[in-house]
Amino acid sequence: MRLGGTKTAFALLAASSAAFGEGRIVITEIMYNPDSNERGGATEWVELANVGDEPIQITDWKLRDEDRSGWGAFSVRLEPGGVVVLVNEKAVSEASFRAAWDADSPIHGESEPMTDPGEETSGEPAYAIIPVKWGSLANSPSAENERLKLLDEKGEVICEVNFEEGDDWPICGNPDGASIWLTDLAATDLNDGKLWRPSEAGEAGARVCRRTEVFDGADVGSPGALPPPVDRRPVAPTAEEEKTAEDEATDEDDRIDY
Repeated sequence: MRLGGTKTAFALLAASSAAFGEGRIVITEIMYNPDSNERGGATEWVELANVGDEPIQITDWKLRDEDRSGWGAFSVRLEPGGVVVLVNEKAVSEASFRAAWDADSPIHGESEPMTDPGEETSGEPAYAIIPVKWGSLANSPSAENERLKLLDEKGEVICEVNFEEGDDWPICGNPDGASIWLTDLAATDLNDGKLWRPSEAGEAGARVCRRTEVFDGADVGSPGALPPPVDRRPVAPTAEEEKTAEDEATDEDDRIDY
């Protein structure tokens, strides 16, 4: 939900990876209220990314929420900047997900297809898709009702997103169909709603899915694309701001009573 494609985002991540110093997996996008048929969480999905600078071998990790039900384990190796999207194995295959979200997926209002997020390099897709046994995500999450965790093979929490609607969190229920995405990959508290935004078609890599047998063509997200690192360098004042500061300093000097 972000840049026009993964290649640019990966390059930016590599350039700033020293800020992380190690492999680090975080939840970066959540489609919890799709417009497509979601009986049993059919078309829900969750995106994970390695935002560090070391590869990570994931073995038998799993999602879990407050219901503690249903979630199956998965395994994958993620290089720095690597992305994996977890989907519901009962309803969605890798092929059916890519058919909806990758090649020929149009950006709303544009005639050219949005192909880069699903572009293949050396015969391999730019991001992985893994069908897993699915729990379910609340359509109207609250502070008590949706605590999505990523657990390692020992059951230890790798990251957690306690998301809701409102109270600094995006509202994606009217209309349905937009995912939410993490705007700052360096963030450590993913429970801060101000760090998340709803996906909007045509903005920073987000796109409308294609209509297929599984997806209805109204969902909006950016699976496989990551945002650039947040620039935390001080912003230089403009010439006008510098002049204003100088004028204020002069006025202060004029007011000094000698």
